[in-house]
Amino acid sequence: MISRRALMLGGACLFVTEGALSSSFERSYVLGSTLLEDIVSDLTAGRAKTRLLISGSACPGHTDVKASDLVFAANAQGIYVHPRQMTLPSLTQLFAAKEQLRTRTHAIAISGSWLIPDVQIQASRAVAKTLVQGETSDFSNAVYGRLQKRLERIQAFSDGLTPVRARFHGKPVVSALMQKDFVSWCGFSVAATFGGAESMNPKTLGQTIALARKHRAIGVVENLQSGQEAGLPIAEELKIPRAILSNFPGSDDNVPDYFSLVRENIKQLLLLTGN
Repeated sequence: MISRRALMLGGACLFVTEGALSSSFERSYVLGSTLLEDIVSDLTAGRAKTRLLISGSACPGHTDVKASDLVFAANAQGIYVHPRQMTLPSLTQLFAAKEQLRTRTHAIAISGSWLIPDVQIQASRAVAKTLVQGETSDFSNAVYGRLQKRLERIQAFSDGLTPVRARFHGKPVVSALMQKDFVSWCGFSVAATFGGAESMNPKTLGQTIALARKHRAIGVVENLQSGQEAGLPIAEELKIPRAILSNFPGSDDNVPDYFSLVRENIKQLLLLTGN
C-alpha cells in the first residue's frame, strides 16, 4: 500500500514540496521515447524542457540524432533511453562528439511491456531515482511527491480495468510479438505470435495460421510501431478481426499519455470480442 503522505525510498521519508517545481527550477532532458517523456513530464509537473529523439508512432530502435539534439543535450541534466538504444549508431555518434554526455545518460532497464501497470510503476520509480541524483533536497522531495501521486493513480487505474480483463480472460488471439506481454496481461490466451512483415514468409505464415485455427483464435493483434500489415494475411485467411495497438504515447493525438494509451488499446481489443 502506497502511503498518502510520504513515499519510503531507500529508508528516507520524503515529503511533497510542489513549490520546488516552480519555473525558477529549470531542467532539461533528452528522452529516447515517449514512454520516458511521459514519466519525466509528469514527475516534473510539465515544467521541464524535453527533447524527444523519436516520435510515438516510430520504433525507438530506429532513433536518429540530429545536430540540434546534440546542442540541446550539451546543456541537459540527463539523457534517458532504453537499454537497446545505447548501442545505436546515432547515440554512439553523440557520445563520440561529446564524451561527457555518456556520464549523464541513463538506460532505464525495466523489462516487460511498460503498458502493464506493475511494469509502469517500476519504470516510474526508476526514472524518479535517476532524476534526483545530484539534485537539491527541495527538487528531490517534489519529484518524489509527484511520483507518489503517479503510483497511486496507476494502481487505481489498474484496479479499474479488472472487469474488462475478466471479459477477455482465456479468449484466444494471435498477437504481434511486441504486444504479447500486454495482451496476455489483459487476459487473452495468445495462441501464436508473429514478427514484422519482413519476417513473415510462406512457411511462418502457414504455421501461424495453423496454430490460430487450432486454437480458434477470435482475432489478430497488430503492433503499430512494427507496421500494420504483418497480421493482415492471417486475419484475411481466417476471416477474423484485427486490433492495432500502440506501445508508445503520442502515436496519435488522442493518446498523449500512458493512461489514454492503455484506454485506447483496451478499446481496440474490445473490437475483437464484438463489443
